[in-house]
Parts: sequence; structure tokens; C-alpha cells
Amino acid sequence: MENVNKIEIRLDKITTSQVTINIPFGLEFFPVDNTELQQTEFVDSEKQKAVNPIVDIEKYPFYPSFPSINGGQANAYIIEYKTDLTLFDLGFTENDILFNRLPFKKTYLRLNFYDTKDSKTQRLIGRETVHLKIDSNWYTNGQLQPLNTIYATFISNAQNSIYNSIYGEGFNYYWYKTTLPYTIYVKPAVMNAKTGTVTKLYSYYLGSITPPPSLSVAVPLLGVDYIKCDFFEDTTKRQKYYYNLNSDGLSDTQTTEDSLFPTNNKITINLIRY
Repeated sequence: MENVNKIEIRLDKITTSQVTINIPFGLEFFPVDNTELQQTEFVDSEKQKAVNPIVDIEKYPFYPSFPSINGGQANAYIIEYKTDLTLFDLGFTENDILFNRLPFKKTYLRLNFYDTKDSKTQRLIGRETVHLKIDSNWYTNGQLQPLNTIYATFISNAQNSIYNSIYGEGFNYYWYKTTLPYTIYVKPAVMNAKTGTVTKLYSYYLGSITPPPSLSVAVPLLGVDYIKCDFFEDTTKRQKYYYNLNSDGLSDTQTTEDSLFPTNNKITINLIRY
């Protein structure tokens, strides 16, 4: 039968006198070895480290927004990427446009997402595309305008049944909600399916502030080869997850805000080849 209550008698503490014998009782626990200590301080802690934590690795759509003239953030429903490349510069012919040929449809704006603006250490962490599509503004009285006067504009807009969603590609960016807030750097380039060439683009601020050359990202005309993009969460709104472009003010962007008809809210980014 197992003894439950154990009392220790320390022989080295027993003392005697002429009439008494003193026998002290000790109730303190003195482990024979360090088994319990090893279990609690090492084994259990290592077991806990070995358990994989629950991580949300699902990517969520982030919607474009910009600082509102009334304070806070305004939702954007259209994003325009305007380039200084004409359809003639891209090598297209009138028949390519009139018949919507495959080289025209396969030409697109590539947006590469990097974790840093330093091209010597940056890692590619994402990519979006915006395809070139025929615009009714290219025609006058039913006639196609000269191709050297039509600048390639890549448009993306909100994908919703109540909007014109033919430009939906590249409107939402996808990222993890567990890493918010997070900053990335977007580098645009035109992938030309007609000629097979890649044309790098950049954007620079046209105001009085001259963007400084930064690390290894300096490009001609005092610009930088990235557009800063910030992912953040806004719990006061239904969609919750948003992104802002050009928070550092180094890129040439304009915003259009219509308080009466918010679906007209637009972000325009001007891009130049180099």
C-alpha cells in the first residue's frame, strides 16, 4: 500500500537532554532528483514550441482609397494608369485596334510588389496585371484617331453588378490581414505582346518638391522607380481592408472625389517610360 503522507525525521537534528529527547519533523519537499524540474522547465516548454501556431494565411482583397477633402478616407471606384506611350509607340496598327487582335488584347500593365524600395535587397512578394482595352474616346465621329495621338491608358474599376466592370482587373490588391499595417513598393512596366518588349515605367511629382535620389532606385528626370503603397485596416467601414497609393508624395497622382456620386471617385497615376 502506497504511503501518501510522508514525514521526514532528520537524524542529524535529534538532540537529547537529561529528561527530553527533541525529534524535529520536516514537512518540506526535497526531490531526490531533478525529474520534475526538467519536465516543467524544459520538456513542457519545448513541447509548446513544437506546436504550430494557428496563422491566417488567406489573402484578402484590399480596396483603393485616398485622403478625403472632408477628412478621413474616401473609397475609389476607378484607377487610371496613364502612360506617355502612344499606341503607335507600342507598334500597333489600325487593324490591331479595329479587329481587337490578340497582340492588342494580350498587352498589359504589370504591377510588381516588392518588400523594400532598395533594388539591391528587395524581394518580389506579389503581382497584379491590368490589360489594355479599347476606349470609345479613341474615336471621333466613328473614325479611329491617329495612333500617334492616342496614349495608352490602363484602367481598373470596381467589380460589382451595378458598375461597368470591364476594367475590373488589377483593382483590388490581395494581402494578409495578419501583417497590417504593411508597406510595399509597386513597380509598373508595360508587357508588349505585339513586339515582345518590356517597357519600365516610373512616376514623379510635378510640383516644387524634387524627389531625392534614394539608394539604388534613382531614374531619369529626378524620379523614382516605385509607387509607395500602404495596406491598412479600417474597422469603421464595411469592406475593412484598404490600400493607399503614393503616401510619400513622390509620385505624380491625382484624385477625383465626388461627394454626390461616390462611384465617380477616381485615382489617376501618370507614368513615364525610362
